[in-house]
Formats: sequence, C-alpha cells, structure tokens
Amino acid sequence: MIKELITKETICFKDRVDNWEEAIRIGAEPLVNSGSINPGYIDDIIANVNKHGPYIVIAPGFALSHAKSDHVNSIGMSYLRLDEPVIFLDREDRSATVIITLAANDNTSHLQAMKELSKILMNEAYYAQFLNCKTKEEVLEIIGKVFGGGE
Repeated sequence: MIKELITKETICFKDRVDNWEEAIRIGAEPLVNSGSINPGYIDDIIANVNKHGPYIVIAPGFALSHAKSDHVNSIGMSYLRLDEPVIFLDREDRSATVIITLAANDNTSHLQAMKELSKILMNEAYYAQFLNCKTKEEVLEIIGKVFGGGE
C-alpha cells in the first residue's frame, strides 16, 4: 500500500522552514493537490499539536503528521524532507527532518500503510536512508527495497 501512496507527486524537499506549522502545511500540500484532503485537515493537525503537544514526533528526526478529521476524502500519504530540522513547540528533543503526513478517511484503511511504514522505521539501515534521502528517486528506491520492485 505504501508504494501506491508515496509517489513522485507526494514527495517534496525543502531546505528549511520558519516553523513547524509551515512544515506541516508544506508536507500536506501534495495531499490537498491530489484531493485526498481538504485544507481543513492541515488546520486540524496543527490544532492537535497545539493542544496535545508534539506527539507526532514518533522517532528521532521523524514526525508522523496526522489527525482525526472530517476533512479527509481518501487515504493519502506524503513525504517531506527538510535539510534543517524543524523543532516542534520549542522542544529541542522533538525535532524532525522527515515529516510523513498520513490521511485516513476511516478507522482501518490506513492500518496497512502504518504497518508498512513501521517496517522501514524499525530497520536501522532503512530508517537512516529514509531520513537522508536527497531525491524523490531515493525515497522510492528505499520503499522498493523494502516492499519489492521500485522505480
């Protein structure tokens, strides 16, 4: 499933951002463009982080941007890689260079994508590569290595 969700169209790179909210907006933009989400989904993610803290930073250097929201039209996933880490809510221990935005329109459709993503995150070599990709092709190559095939 992750191979169908993370594509050249849903991968983006940026040198730096001014703050974590900008990172969330830029990272989710491919999902707005594809119609997977409405812009309100981005606002819901930001509101949740402001309310609950930087819970979306789930591993060193990695954030999983998501929220329960009525603004999701279909399952989607995007990848944003920053050269400079972004710090969430002024917590130095909660910074990320890679932000995956996950949109799910029900309680189960995203579970396979999450399972597949965890396979990358739990493999030290793949995780390090995933955090340091410089091109869209490198992102797709790692996904291809883990799940067969590739571009």
